[in-house]
This record gives sequence, C-alpha cells and structure tokens, in this order.
Amino acid sequence: MATQSKMKFGLMYETEEGVREIEEWLDLHMQGEWALTVEGISDDLRKKNFKVLFELEHDKDLFKQHVSRV
Repeated sequence: MATQSKMKFGLMYETEEGVREIEEWLDLHMQGEWALTVEGISDDLRKKNFKVLFELEHDKDLFKQHVSRV
C-alpha cells in the first residue's frame, strides 16, 4: 500500500460494487500508486462509500471516467 504523503488526488465513491472488483480494476489500469478505504456501508450492506486516493491526477481522471460509465 502506498504512503498517504504520495497521494495528492482523491475522491469519494458510492457503489454497490465489492471491494475486490474495484481493487482489481485499479490494479489493471492505474499507472501510479493508489489507496482504497471503506468510509461507510449502508444498513442493508448493499451500498458502500469509498475514499479513493491517487498518486497521479491522470489516474484519478481515468477512474472518474470509468465509474461514470458503470
């Protein structure tokens, strides 16, 4: 896992996807380091709120494009 000091770009992401799917996508597509943390889960356990941090702004933008299509 990357150190927080390298992570200059981030966003919050709400989804019904699982952690594994998100991590696999990030592993395949990110050029720099990234970090994913669970910030909250709905009472019915369906929706999750994640904080996604990126070393590179390009990676953040690529992730935003991907999730806007999902």
